[in-house]
Amino acid sequence: MPDTIIISGDQTGTERAALDAVLDHKRHDLKIDGYFINQRKAEDGPLSTKYTLRNLNTDNYLERNQENFTLANKTLILTVSTIKFDTNTIPNLEEKEYKFINLKETLNDNINHIDINSLIEWIKNDKIFITGPKQNNNNHVNIYDVVHEFLFYLFNELYRNS
Repeated sequence: MPDTIIISGDQTGTERAALDAVLDHKRHDLKIDGYFINQRKAEDGPLSTKYTLRNLNTDNYLERNQENFTLANKTLILTVSTIKFDTNTIPNLEEKEYKFINLKETLNDNINHIDINSLIEWIKNDKIFITGPKQNNNNHVNIYDVVHEFLFYLFNELYRNS
C-alpha cells in the first residue's frame, strides 16, 4: 500500500494534533511532512525535534501555510463550530481539492455525523494538508484533544483492514 502523508505545521491546536496522531500510530506507511517557521518557533515555544518537518526561512504563518498547501494534493480543514477560526490564514482553496469538516466535541458524535468511509477513501494514499484553529482560539474547547482523538480513530480505520 502506498504511503499516506499528513502535512501540517508548527501551530498549536489542529496542526499539532494532526502531527501527533500520525506519530502516535507508529506506522511506517503513515508519514508526516510540512514546514515550520524560522528556528522551530511556535506559540508555545520551540517545536520539538520529534516533528521531522522542514525549516522555512520566514516568520510569516501565511507563507508557511502556502508552502504546506503547495506540498499537499488536498487540504482538510478541521474545526469545531464553537471555535472562532480565521480562514484568512488558508491559501486559495479553489486551487486544490479540499474538505471542511466541522467536528463535534466528542468522538462518538463525530463518528455518527461524518461519513468515515468516504473520508478514508479521500485521504488514502495521498498527501493531505491538515489545518484548522490554533489552541488559543478555543472558546473553552480543547481543539487539540478533539482533533487528535478524531484523527487517531480515522487513522485506525484507515489501516484496520490493510
